[in-house]
Amino acid sequence: MVSKAVYADNGLIVADRGSERIVKIDSDGKAEYVLESERGAEFSYVQDIAVSGESFYASDLIWNPDGMSIYAERILEFDVKTGKFKDVITEIFHEERQCVPSFGGLSANESENGISFVSSDYTGFEVFLIDEDGGVNSRRFIQYDNALIAFQDFSVTTDGVYALDKSGKIMYYDLVDNSEEVVVYTPKSTGNNPEEFVLPLCVTADSFGNVLFADIGQRSICEVNPNGDVSEVYISDD
Repeated sequence: MVSKAVYADNGLIVADRGSERIVKIDSDGKAEYVLESERGAEFSYVQDIAVSGESFYASDLIWNPDGMSIYAERILEFDVKTGKFKDVITEIFHEERQCVPSFGGLSANESENGISFVSSDYTGFEVFLIDEDGGVNSRRFIQYDNALIAFQDFSVTTDGVYALDKSGKIMYYDLVDNSEEVVVYTPKSTGNNPEEFVLPLCVTADSFGNVLFADIGQRSICEVNPNGDVSEVYISDD
């Protein structure tokens, strides 16, 4: 199961979470290198990847022997051209039972020449920037009013972060002036059928303020433009 694919070095770098591997594909569709966790690669269970300059970064999980809880989370750096492991950028270890990853999606941030990522727990979430020297710097911390509104997915852009909570609401937080949050989207029902609820599952956004989310109610991909208009860009036939 592919969890992320990003353009890099005239090709694609693909995180294959189902097969626990990372694959570099060239412009002709051929594999330049394959990194597999079962064959000595430095990662265990890759969640996400992002590219900046000559490096790509991967968020990685290490599971406890029970297979139900997470022992550690790391962000790793690799060379784009060769796939060679470079460094562990940051890592956290969980002393208590942790079933949900703390690290949110990685996002390339070209204007800052680095990679942004989100770290979250039951108290709130924090946006970090990995600079070109491998340093990790905090950009903003958002504290939850209560643990029941914890966010489940994030998309970081140059100036802000979009956060999707468990109810399907999408919020925007500015990373430049630290202004108050803005509600981008609130899920709604289009009828009496529960399957018609428009409920986001994951979110991504571009630098122009367009937000895409996968809707598990209508099995479609929806877009919210900067004016708040919602449109379906893909509808499953299944």
